[in-house]
Amino acid sequence: MRSRRSLVAGLALLAFAAIPGMPCGPFFPEAIFVMPHMPENFEKYVSGQTGIVENTYWKRYLVPAYRQLSGQPLTAEEQKALIAANTRKYEEAPSQEPKLEWAKARAAAGITTKFEDMNYSRIADERGWQVYRNCYDGAFYNAVRTLRARQQSYPTAHPELAEWVKGQDAVFSNCDKTGAMPSVLPDTAPLWLKQDRAYQVAAAHFYRMELDAAGDGFRAIAADSDSPWKAIAPYLVARTLIRETSSSQHKDETLSQARDLLEPIAHGGGPYAGDAEALLTMVLIQLDPGKAGAMLGDRLSRIDSRAGQDWIDLNYIMQIDLEPEVEADVRRSDMVDWLFTMEETAHHADAYQHALERWRGSHSTPWLVAAMSLADTSADKDLYAAAQAVPESSPAYLTLALHRLRLTRSPKEAYGEADRIILQFKNRTSQSAINHLQQIQRTNASTLHEFLQISFTVPALYIYDATDFEEWTPPSPDVFGKSLMAGERVNGKNAPRFDLQSALVLNQGLPLTELVEAVLRGGLPHQLRFELAQATWTRAVLLHQPSIAAKLTPILVIGEPHWKPWLEAYNNAKTEDDRTLAGLMAIMRYPSTRPYVNTGGGRDDGFAGYSYYRDNWWCEPGNVEEGYWAFHGKTIGRNFSGSNYDNKNRLVPFPAFLTTAEIEHANAQLHAIDTPNSGSDRLATEAIAWVKAHPSDPRGENLLGFTFRMLRNGCTTLPPWRDPSKPTPKDEDYLEYQVFQLLHSRYPNSAWAKRYTTWSRY
Repeated sequence: MRSRRSLVAGLALLAFAAIPGMPCGPFFPEAIFVMPHMPENFEKYVSGQTGIVENTYWKRYLVPAYRQLSGQPLTAEEQKALIAANTRKYEEAPSQEPKLEWAKARAAAGITTKFEDMNYSRIADERGWQVYRNCYDGAFYNAVRTLRARQQSYPTAHPELAEWVKGQDAVFSNCDKTGAMPSVLPDTAPLWLKQDRAYQVAAAHFYRMELDAAGDGFRAIAADSDSPWKAIAPYLVARTLIRETSSSQHKDETLSQARDLLEPIAHGGGPYAGDAEALLTMVLIQLDPGKAGAMLGDRLSRIDSRAGQDWIDLNYIMQIDLEPEVEADVRRSDMVDWLFTMEETAHHADAYQHALERWRGSHSTPWLVAAMSLADTSADKDLYAAAQAVPESSPAYLTLALHRLRLTRSPKEAYGEADRIILQFKNRTSQSAINHLQQIQRTNASTLHEFLQISFTVPALYIYDATDFEEWTPPSPDVFGKSLMAGERVNGKNAPRFDLQSALVLNQGLPLTELVEAVLRGGLPHQLRFELAQATWTRAVLLHQPSIAAKLTPILVIGEPHWKPWLEAYNNAKTEDDRTLAGLMAIMRYPSTRPYVNTGGGRDDGFAGYSYYRDNWWCEPGNVEEGYWAFHGKTIGRNFSGSNYDNKNRLVPFPAFLTTAEIEHANAQLHAIDTPNSGSDRLATEAIAWVKAHPSDPRGENLLGFTFRMLRNGCTTLPPWRDPSKPTPKDEDYLEYQVFQLLHSRYPNSAWAKRYTTWSRY
């Protein structure tokens, strides 16, 4: 189990686990608009600000929502416990504080011998690839408390106290390896020291994985009615039995013995009841995960003093690939049944029917939310009416409002109500919730103007490596805003961006004339207006529409004045050949130029910067194969190549104002622009053709120089890169080689030829 911090983990269960490593980079800040798997702000979420409960959330993040929707919000203590549990990570660097406390305590007792440091973890296999946490913080703190207690009880027994410390040091020497054993005491030693030594010897055997000896030692202590360790000894026997299960051939039998020892301790209310209950839960999970999961679900459904650990344990069970009969047992808990139903994707229609039946039988708010979340094209009339009747003060209101608007057949009504709700809640809920409502609103826009007004929004957050939400870490604010686009910092704090839905409409749904109108109409934020103008201008050039390109020049010059001479050269060209040359030069002059707008974050390197990772110009088309946009409006790749976005054969619905003719027109223009290869390849091919057609034109020098620089820094697919299924390409198959040869044969003394003295296949 991941993140178990109490006695339950390393001391009770020998969990041999490989040391986790960081996945390979590089990682870029990715814009997330609608949180797909977890809430935007977990602290606010558990405190009751549920916002929109996405049925794509991982099950563990639906637990606080169930409590809130059930009218039993988490207590302050439960909130703290879940927040602490949610922030636990792998213990790659455990605190040194427990060892330091032990070192200080032994020094305060007058012990002058050096304390030998050690690691908390022990290697589990001969190759050293796996380790487990052997000594936990509690062992050191318990040693500190016991030493101080013995000092208080026997203040003059200095030799005996020194021997006690020596024995405890021997115990700890076994944390990371097979170390020393506490020495055998003489018969004349005082009884208290003999009793403590028996405990120390048993503990040393435990850490050394000499479990038979450890179990015998703890059983003997349990049988000693005078031992101060008698009360805890049965608990320690149970821990020893659990460790034995890592190699036992009779695992269930051994775990059953541990369960029988733990149950009376856990239910007895003594000082070890809490730890025993935690350990008992772990044993029950292994013996009967179905029963244990239902028990944990019922516990978490109401005020739970062990909410943090129970949340971790239930999550562990829900991550197991459960057999059908075990899953049926787990779902005997109403909350667990709700968690599984909300997240069901493989049998969507069945899950909806199940949620509808559960709501009809209970009329509970959680099941109302589940049924509305799973409803596809229409909802049961009674269900829809119930959702409509939920007041704005309910924690379910925003979630139900979203799905009512999603299911309504009146675009005008959906657009207007979404607008009202967003205005009312924009300062009272998460950015993710606002963005999701805005996506529904966009789908129902009746005009281009309505769409443009809400086509942009602020990302909920930026993260590194959006493919791995489990271990994501938000980037610090200083990673943003280092580059400029249209005079403004890229991805600045609270800077609006186009999410995937808006980018799809702009890149795939609008023909060139509509794109120009979108730019000229105004209303877009300055930087986004420039990016759309840049994309539209590039399309116009590629489609040989100079009059349209000319309309966009003033906006582009305002945004990036340094581009002006290149743009004007295109506008002032007298012949088609001159215009082709000017267009190629203007596009190749700045690496941010591409015929589409980015989805999510802006180009990290701004307008003029070259990306070390080749996010320059545009790459070959590809397929977007992430989750459905309505829930996963995040950056896909480093740029948007213009491909159709399809999830399980469902195309993204365009807004109502777009006609079939407009969409078909836009697609025809895309096909005219698209090639199977990257933008660099297309532009280079055209440049080579132009130079060969104008062998004596001196302007070919700069065109070849620009082209070679572009190929060096952009995506390239000609010939196919390292394709083992095809013959090894010849030098002349490479565009970079062709440009290099032309440059050096025709302009051998040019600055470009002196700058680029070699070419590369890769």
